[in-house]
Amino acid sequence: MLRSIDPATGRELATFPELDGAGIESAIGRAWSTRHPWRDAGIEVRASILRSVAGVLRADKQRYAALSLRRNGQAHSRSRAEIEKCAWTAAWFADNAAGCSPTSQPRAWRPRATCGSSRSGSCWRHALEFPVWQAFRAGLPALAAGNVMMLKHSSNVPQCALAIEEVFREAGVPEGVFQTLMIGSGPVEGIVSDRRVAGVTLTGSEGAGSLVAAAAGKALRNRSWSWAVRTLSSS
Repeated sequence: MLRSIDPATGRELATFPELDGAGIESAIGRAWSTRHPWRDAGIEVRASILRSVAGVLRADKQRYAALSLRRNGQAHSRSRAEIEKCAWTAAWFADNAAGCSPTSQPRAWRPRATCGSSRSGSCWRHALEFPVWQAFRAGLPALAAGNVMMLKHSSNVPQCALAIEEVFREAGVPEGVFQTLMIGSGPVEGIVSDRRVAGVTLTGSEGAGSLVAAAAGKALRNRSWSWAVRTLSSS
């Protein structure tokens, strides 16, 4: 069970059930099946949707700012600035989406035929300071480049995580392209190790970073070995 806690009072605001194994498998499967249609939709389509993301954020800025505010206790003006920063960045990537194309960027930026990026952010301080921006700064360039994304946010901010998914859905992002995974830290290693997950980015504690890095390194080694076996077998 994920619990939303008011950091100012320590009071429990809400609880949310976690995804079970079947739910996680379903989410990865949706991302996997959507990866090619989203990549092949073209830069213009992705740019138009990211522009809509900026519009959704600005149209309901007060509500999203209030949601972020309640999770971190910072000044309302600072929460509004966080939402505006996310909207501005979405608009920037919409205007510059062509710069994320396979022909104009180094290999690291190129869209790949992969599930995308599973992000784990488990540090209380970072997640609660900017719970919306932490997800958008990773998600926007990934989506612009033609990748799909699964978000595992800090367990302390489930309402913000769901609201972020809502923004992308309202903006017209196809189902499966951006998903919030309502999970704790337990299933993260298995998700990172899944062959359909091609990359992971983390904002979190040293402990979380060590665990994710170890899982990612092991998965990379296994994938490289499998690729070598397939190459030798076909030669």
